[in-house]
Amino acid sequence: MQSLIQKFTLLLGPSFGYLLKRWYWIVLSGILVGILAILLAWFAKPNYTSRLTFSVDEDNGIANNFGSLAASFGLDLGSPGGVFAGENIIELVKSRRIIEGALLTASEHNGKQLPLVEYYLQQSPEEGKKKRPVYTLQQSRNTYSREQDSLLGVIYKGLAEGGLYVGKIDKKLSIIEIQVTAGNEKFSKEFTENLMAEISRFYVDSKTSRSRNNVALLQKKADSIRTVLYGSIAARAAIMDANMNPTFQAPMAGVQRKQTDMAVLTAAYGEILKNLEGAKYALAKETPLVQIIDVPIYPLKKKKPSRLIYGLAGGIIGSLCALFFFYFSLLLSTQGATEKKQLVEL
Repeated sequence: MQSLIQKFTLLLGPSFGYLLKRWYWIVLSGILVGILAILLAWFAKPNYTSRLTFSVDEDNGIANNFGSLAASFGLDLGSPGGVFAGENIIELVKSRRIIEGALLTASEHNGKQLPLVEYYLQQSPEEGKKKRPVYTLQQSRNTYSREQDSLLGVIYKGLAEGGLYVGKIDKKLSIIEIQVTAGNEKFSKEFTENLMAEISRFYVDSKTSRSRNNVALLQKKADSIRTVLYGSIAARAAIMDANMNPTFQAPMAGVQRKQTDMAVLTAAYGEILKNLEGAKYALAKETPLVQIIDVPIYPLKKKKPSRLIYGLAGGIIGSLCALFFFYFSLLLSTQGATEKKQLVEL
């Protein structure tokens, strides 16, 4: 053993022998830091992960069926794609608009209704000790103060960059997965569900906005034509009541005109009603577009740091720190001795 140490000393220099003599300090440092790392992992709070999967239906065949019909009235049923095409929906889920909408959704806590972001702040030990703005359901979003906007932005950034994962479970499939990891189980589950609700609402509003506009426009035209048609019917009856003597033909000209108007209006009203029903059918077919597959269910997946990994990593880091400490101490003492020797020689 002694000869082996001497061989390593000759091979690696005098520093190896110096460090080898202090091996017990190096090992002891590794053991102490490893124990501290194990205790850190032991007392660390767990994180809860909620998982939700969904798919988006991009089938716009119903819109194409009514495309020619709507075009004759100057209406636009839209085209497939848009913000929900391809990878866009993944970035949309992580957008500030969707995340803020999920955070500001009502949540029940201790029998009271409050925004989910307020519950999140109340359960956060760091934020609970700070003086911060309060969020309520009664306050409108566009009336938030600068401090409220700033704090909401910090929470959004932390969730978007740390606790939120959005991606496809397989590149060949169109199924998208949302995972939220947080220290509070209730928040993790409700935030995931709120995200899905916001996406569904935004998706339905975006995909059906043109169809809803078409329905509203056709309904307005139908109501207008019906009003004029009923007025013509009433006017024809009034003219006939005022001119009961059929021998006078001049007043009958007004009756004929009203009958002609009624025929034209009846045909137009029938066509408008047909188009209106078609537009309503298209709108009804477009509405259920987001298909939820899996939803988060209690108890959520709990994850804590591994005590074994923390202990091994802590032991290695502690030993390396002690090793570098003794090595640099040797270098400094050697450098100091050399400088003293040079001063004596001078």
